[in-house]
Amino acid sequence: MRKLLLALFLMGGCAPQLGSSFRQLAYPMETRTLDVDGIELAYSDRGHGPRTLLLIHGLGSYLPVWSRNVEALAREYRVVAIDLPGYGKSSKANYHYSMAFFARVVERVIARLALEHVVLIGHSMGGQIAITHSLMFPGRAEALVLVAPAGLEPFGPGEGGWLADVVSKELVMLTPPDAIWSNVESNFYQMPKAARFMAEDRVRIVGGPDFDDYAYAVSRSVTAMVTGPVFRRLGEVRAPVLITFGREDGLIPNPLLHGRSTEEVARAGAARFRDARLTLIPHAGHMVQFEKPDAWNACVLEFLHTLHEENAP
Repeated sequence: MRKLLLALFLMGGCAPQLGSSFRQLAYPMETRTLDVDGIELAYSDRGHGPRTLLLIHGLGSYLPVWSRNVEALAREYRVVAIDLPGYGKSSKANYHYSMAFFARVVERVIARLALEHVVLIGHSMGGQIAITHSLMFPGRAEALVLVAPAGLEPFGPGEGGWLADVVSKELVMLTPPDAIWSNVESNFYQMPKAARFMAEDRVRIVGGPDFDDYAYAVSRSVTAMVTGPVFRRLGEVRAPVLITFGREDGLIPNPLLHGRSTEEVARAGAARFRDARLTLIPHAGHMVQFEKPDAWNACVLEFLHTLHEENAP
């Protein structure tokens, strides 16, 4: 499948133009920039409503992965999606990447944009960041929506360190286009054509002016996840939580280290929260919100409506 996609990509006269900067990439939504303690943070801001949904992407990713969700959510709520530091069109530098660092950035975004009644929506690593934020700033977010979140899968002694060592900056920088397409495809049960831009953009930035710093951010983010575990503290999260997984997620649990099923990890993690609801969406992989947007959007909106009903006088 990946070789066919790559062949079609090249035969279609769309050979990737290497060496682009992230700022040259075409985003499907208008973005703005915000100064967060000296970091230029890119974000999109759409819609109005009783709550603000703050969308946090995952490892190696960027805010366009929410392009199939923002419009539906923005019909009823304000929706802010961010590029984390080191990613997308946000600043890249030798930051002290950690889950706490990212959580503080999220908190500064909330403060700088004066966001109220915030619901954090985090995909994969972004889910672990949302959990970390909830632990560091209890009560700040009214609810969490965790999309195939990292943090629910515990790693045994030595496993996390091995994983962090494997995903080095050099590995990220030397990944060939064929493997880049394979990596993107692994996020899906069946990769839709609409997702091709994720691989195309990733190929385009190879050798670009901010590629070195991006590769560093990806590598350090893996270390941040394994050195900032949240599994044992899930019961401390006060906010109600919605957890969504694609039933055919091929990345959680880690296919190299663990033999458990996605459903086992999801149910075991959900059981540790005080107030969590779990939805498994069939025929969907790790990027469930993009692969099955109608089902995912409906699930999230139903959860948000329930919150409204529960808080009504």
